[in-house]
Amino acid sequence: MFKCMKTQFFTNVLLCTVLGLAVLSSCSKRKPETGTGHGWGEAVFSVETLSVGQTDAMFQEAASGYEGAPFYGFVTSNVKSSLKNAITEKVNSISVNRHMLKTGVPAAQQVTGLRRGGKEYRYIVTGLTPDGRPYGTPAVASFTTKGEFTQSSVASIQYLGVSGRNHSISVEGFGGLYDLAILTREDAESYESDSALIQTLIDDTAPDPVSGDKTFNVGQIPAGEYVLIAYGVDEELDFEGCYNPTLAYAKSSFTVK
Repeated sequence: MFKCMKTQFFTNVLLCTVLGLAVLSSCSKRKPETGTGHGWGEAVFSVETLSVGQTDAMFQEAASGYEGAPFYGFVTSNVKSSLKNAITEKVNSISVNRHMLKTGVPAAQQVTGLRRGGKEYRYIVTGLTPDGRPYGTPAVASFTTKGEFTQSSVASIQYLGVSGRNHSISVEGFGGLYDLAILTREDAESYESDSALIQTLIDDTAPDPVSGDKTFNVGQIPAGEYVLIAYGVDEELDFEGCYNPTLAYAKSSFTVK
């Protein structure tokens, strides 16, 4: 339940678990094809963003350059790798069948299960043969989900003090599930916003949410200035299996002398 980030002392903090969320594929990589034997390699694809909400988005897909060229569209949170690598990663993770491919007139496609609160995604459209070979000139639309993180007026997280070797922290007022973290002030202030901090906590650690008003005992903490943050999460996961924040959070700071 407690998340501790970036500083050496966190190895000594009880209840601190850092688990990567990266999923590595063991599949052999396919390279996008420039030709398929059908003339489809000349196809050019396009995508237009129609709308973006907190947990969903709508796109218009289209193909040109070759009539009947099959294509496939997908959303990914992989916003840093090349377009070619993102397509290869996705194709290697699915079982391609003709029913998932589209052809012909422009098609509107809705994606759901996105993470709210400023999470970055890409929607990619690529040519894809029925036997799983990418081809043609793909298209991409980058977008960011809606929703503003707001500091709760009813929930709170507070440092209660130290007794012996244990530091006590209380959380109150969250109506549902929540997770929490302790960071050095320097680390906390390195993020451009609390929203960016919470998104990083979800991405880089394994949320272990709890519910109800609770007091947590944490082991030895070196002298210094710290920030506490607790954030609500939905019971339902996003489409990548990560907890979706409710956008409500509580925050406070404390000093260990």
